[in-house]
Amino acid sequence: MDQIRELIESHNEYVTMILFSVLAMMVVVFAVHYFTEKIRFPKYLPGLIVLISGILMFIRYLPKLTDKAFIDDIVMACLLIGLGIIGLCFALILGVIFKVKKNPKKDQIIYDEY
Repeated sequence: MDQIRELIESHNEYVTMILFSVLAMMVVVFAVHYFTEKIRFPKYLPGLIVLISGILMFIRYLPKLTDKAFIDDIVMACLLIGLGIIGLCFALILGVIFKVKKNPKKDQIIYDEY
């Protein structure tokens, strides 16, 4: 447990970067959802774009995976992949929460349950 705490304390800049980037992704997804309420697909675009760019970046640095010089780029690629997944999940949650219920047709008979 002490080793984990020392590791987190030594890489404190990554923790704050991850926190602010996750909050920024959630704000962007919520803003896109707010401005395009009636269209379902656009709220998934920020997460999808970030996920694809993270995967492409990771594939580009895959041959240099063991080089110490490229460790920051690999961490950034993993961060982008995580942000993309978080963005897609948050968009899905927003879609479930704000789902629009369809009104029944007027010709249809509505039965009340007792």
